[in-house]
Amino acid sequence: MSSLRSLLACAVFTAAALPHAFGLTLVGSDLLQPVLQDALQQFSADSGVPVELDMQGSNPALEAVESGDAPLALVALPRGERPPQDLESSPFAFLVTVVAVHRDNPVTEMSYNDLIEAFGRDGVAESWDAFVDEGGAWSVRKLSQHVVGGTNTVGQEIFKVEVLGDREMRSGVKSHPSLDAFVNETHDNLNVLAIIPTTRLPESLRAVPVAEGNSDRAFSPSPENALYGDYPLQLPFYLVYRRDFASTSEGKELLRFLFSDDLAEVLSEADLLPLIESERQERLRRLQ
Repeated sequence: MSSLRSLLACAVFTAAALPHAFGLTLVGSDLLQPVLQDALQQFSADSGVPVELDMQGSNPALEAVESGDAPLALVALPRGERPPQDLESSPFAFLVTVVAVHRDNPVTEMSYNDLIEAFGRDGVAESWDAFVDEGGAWSVRKLSQHVVGGTNTVGQEIFKVEVLGDREMRSGVKSHPSLDAFVNETHDNLNVLAIIPTTRLPESLRAVPVAEGNSDRAFSPSPENALYGDYPLQLPFYLVYRRDFASTSEGKELLRFLFSDDLAEVLSEADLLPLIESERQERLRRLQ
């Protein structure tokens, strides 16, 4: 997990690095900076609550909130980890990696071992008969493996850490810079097996449920399965804040915005799964 952790932390961060302009400072994962910047600027203009972004890494952001140098943070934590219990926290959004196939592919689920056989350097799977029960044409169809978004993105890092571990990716796996580029090149290819960093798939593709172990239940990449930790190929983001922050008028205003439908739509458009609506409504109710 060390390579994924390196994406979540910033090498250098001190309290002195925090902005000292009047207003609130939101610290956290730099992965969220481009997603939130415009939305928070609009929030500040509409509400009159000035908010500064200082997104320099999740680990230093947690330290800043714990020490009182920042009132709240949006942090990425490896699946299974939770924010410190002495702080208020809530799931906020999820970055998921999807295993996708052509919509006509009969495969019903894939395990980590299946994916290692298909994408690992020492994997031996060459055709779809290793993963589908049907005979006929599918027993002789060759695998066509792809990764979307390049090989060094966070989505691919999730796949490498969760599935491949210390194994290398197969040399024959084809990389595409974007989902559009992948679809344009492979839209009529029934044999594709792709690792894609978004759930917003075109009609020609569908997501395959993923199981960690061969005998484990497989889960699809839905917002509910991400929230409850059932879908394994994910990176969760948490909203973390000091308990006294939610009692201030500015704090309540900002928290309401962070749990709003408007921001959930912004997150979705950025290929993140927002917290499900019922959970957001519950958190808004607590702020009343």
